[in-house]
Amino acid sequence: MMSFLDRVSKAVTGAVDRSGRKQTSLCGSKRSTARSGISRKRYGEFKNQIQAIKVQIGEKAVEMLRAGNLSSPELQALMDQIAGSRS
Repeated sequence: MMSFLDRVSKAVTGAVDRSGRKQTSLCGSKRSTARSGISRKRYGEFKNQIQAIKVQIGEKAVEMLRAGNLSSPELQALMDQIAGSRS
């Protein structure tokens, strides 16, 4: 069974991949190399934004776990690993 964050991560990654494939098909091979470079840069920026959002989701999940507002054995196990590595 996939954890909540795994499912979110998979969904976001799938959306990024689909967006990249769609962008490639829209740009086609007739576009100049410079234009393709811009597209790749924007795609990379989009991936970076998604990674930042994933970090924010993780931080919020940790906050909710600590406050007792979220119950997830999978996330709690990860929290225990983090706590163990800090000592």
